[in-house]
Amino acid sequence: MTFSSGTGRTGTYITVDIIIQLINRSIDSLSTMKLDVMGIVNQLRQERINMVKTTVNILCLGHFSFQLKRDCSFLGTIFIDS
Repeated sequence: MTFSSGTGRTGTYITVDIIIQLINRSIDSLSTMKLDVMGIVNQLRQERINMVKTTVNILCLGHFSFQLKRDCSFLGTIFIDS
């Protein structure tokens, strides 16, 4: 029996938390802000291997970003498509 270390799921949660923190911190400058979700993921992967590891992890982040854009129309322009 093999067990997952959980780094993929943990990295996904950390990425979501970083996105929320960046949006909250930069609420006044959202019109000029650009948010690169995959850039955040790549930075996490440099710090710890296997962060946001599977296709499901990536799809979860994509869904989260889509929901933010849909539900908070003022955020639609800040995400960089990658």
